[in-house]
Amino acid sequence: MLSKSPEYVTALLSSSAYSYEVAEIDLRETHISYVHIAGDYVFKTKKPVDFGFINQISIESRKKFCDQEVLLNRRLAPSVYLEVVSVVRLSSGQIVVDPPADRAVGSEILEWAVKMRRLPENATLASILKTGGSNLDDLAERLAVCLFEFHKNCKKVESDVEFAGPKKVKEWWDRELAEISEFIDFTLPQRTHQRLLTSVETMLEAYESILLERLETGRVVEGHGDLHCDHIYLLDSFSQLASGRSDGIAIVDGIEFNDWFQFRYLDVGYELAFLAMDMTALGHEDLANELVGRYIVATGDETLSLLQPLHRLFRAFVRGKIASITSQDSGLSNEDRQKSELEASTYFSLAVEYVPQSSQAMSVVMCGVSGSGKSLIGATLASKYGFAWLNSDVIRKEMFGVAVDEALSPSKYSDVISQRVYERLLEKAQICISRGQSVVIDATHLTKAQRLNSVAVATQSGALSTLVAIDIDAKTAEARVLRRMNNVGNISDATSVVLKEQLGVFERLDLNELKNGIMISANLNLKEQISLISAHIESVSQSIE
Repeated sequence: MLSKSPEYVTALLSSSAYSYEVAEIDLRETHISYVHIAGDYVFKTKKPVDFGFINQISIESRKKFCDQEVLLNRRLAPSVYLEVVSVVRLSSGQIVVDPPADRAVGSEILEWAVKMRRLPENATLASILKTGGSNLDDLAERLAVCLFEFHKNCKKVESDVEFAGPKKVKEWWDRELAEISEFIDFTLPQRTHQRLLTSVETMLEAYESILLERLETGRVVEGHGDLHCDHIYLLDSFSQLASGRSDGIAIVDGIEFNDWFQFRYLDVGYELAFLAMDMTALGHEDLANELVGRYIVATGDETLSLLQPLHRLFRAFVRGKIASITSQDSGLSNEDRQKSELEASTYFSLAVEYVPQSSQAMSVVMCGVSGSGKSLIGATLASKYGFAWLNSDVIRKEMFGVAVDEALSPSKYSDVISQRVYERLLEKAQICISRGQSVVIDATHLTKAQRLNSVAVATQSGALSTLVAIDIDAKTAEARVLRRMNNVGNISDATSVVLKEQLGVFERLDLNELKNGIMISANLNLKEQISLISAHIESVSQSIE
């Protein structure tokens, strides 16, 4: 490896190349970077490569991308990214990095490096998921809140279809296919390639209007772009490395090397899909769906979940492509090459698993009082199955032109207005089903009439429908309502007074309703609830096959 590397790469393996004491130096390498881990600091330099999607052949471009990397990554890890420094050859001929000004006089700049604080490797999300860390219980919630706040402050992409419209998604996909062509029948089996080709073409056509709508409504942002488990660190709360964040989260290595759509500029759902896909690859699909579900509830995003199968497929495919490219690096050992080839094949296989298995539309009608957890359960199911998520709170606030996290006055919850909300909810559900799209209809559904009307939207169109009721006692529901009222990402305006009113008018489900439905206890944890409901949904789907 080192014999084919620039001279400075070897030189920085010596402790004399640093202006502070270093006991041990470790060199890591990616397909685009060299990373020297030296004591408490990390120095990352960029390889002079051109892969099409990244061109950093010239030293000027590498300097520009170093500057960009520091600027962009300070959004999520300000205490980690310190500055851009030079790698120089001193007048004595010695190669050093980040020399003091007095030593640098008369030196020759060989390369530029991003200087970072070193983070503990056992604190990556990937490491914690692999070893079964003890702080997983609230992990999905912490990550969802972190990403919700990040995306809320990200620069929104203007509604420019020439930059980020549906045709641009197709152009990006065609580029990806071209870049992987040499690996067909190597890491990418021909049969897998053909199935992905056919399926994505169908999905892109079906979701064209959804992609356009998401661009027009500000769901495309300048995000992170490379959000996977190795780039997320779970550190001590309020620590310096976590930039004082109470959640202890630091996220590094966002994309800086191009300004193309589908890289740093992307749909927020595509951003989340990378993390969800990566969690799934590590054996934590339940956590992935909970994360996306919590994000959906916090943002009121109705169609993010609908695109998750496509977006996760894309992400797995890209990871397969990168691993394929890495496997061709002439500097790799045989063991590392075989490892990259296996990794590529595994990701391509995962991509195929995201191809929808059924074309039969379905509605899942959620039922339960405030505090029962029905919205999170519904959004998590939507994330898992690729259903749209339609929520009465979101629709009510949409009707009055306010943000989902903005409270409405009690007058906006009159019986007359609530009836209009239900009518609009079912209109939206009908549109989804008419397009062949499955949907979660999320509302309290306190009366039998409301439940029957929501079920009928699907059945009258020849689609499947099932009812999911969440059973909870009044005391527990009130405690939950009070606890969540000031939480970040809470979009419900329900209070204990509202809950009491709901309990007073709630009509319990009868046996006829439950013949095609399921009652779930609110006392079960989310994983148990989703498992039971999933088995029920799949039995309903299989009943017509």
